[in-house]
Amino acid sequence: MLRAHDVRAVFYVTGEKAAARPDLVRAIAADGHRVENHSWNHPYLTDLSAAQVREQLANTSAAVADAGAPLPTLFRPPFGATDATVEAQARALGMRVVRWTIDTHDWRGRRPDEIAATVLTRAEPGAVVLMHDGVARSAATVRALPTIIRGLRNRGFCTALPG
Repeated sequence: MLRAHDVRAVFYVTGEKAAARPDLVRAIAADGHRVENHSWNHPYLTDLSAAQVREQLANTSAAVADAGAPLPTLFRPPFGATDATVEAQARALGMRVVRWTIDTHDWRGRRPDEIAATVLTRAEPGAVVLMHDGVARSAATVRALPTIIRGLRNRGFCTALPG
């Protein structure tokens, strides 16, 4: 769907999934999308020691790079849960922590029209939209994309990758 609409996105992947599907990581990167870090197995990182956080992030970055994508420079903490320890470990590994401004709650099984409405009613310059793939109801997210893309473009927005 992204290819059909000439849109690039950022895919924040878990290391365990990147290691299990290096072919998919390569395909995402080959299509011009960014593949970034989302921890090894999606824990609450604020419950872990600094060494455990570093292991989560370092192993994920290695799995992404081993799959053939560039080494991640961005990190999205699972659940948005972060603290000084998590942020310091991300920085030490050369990554900037990224959060979202619009949560579509698509992982909860929302309908495509609900997902699209959430984005289109809250979109503003610089917004970061949180969407999921690889979850039980990903098809609804994919079906919402054309409406979101057309709606944003009709309002003069463009999709851009973070720098």
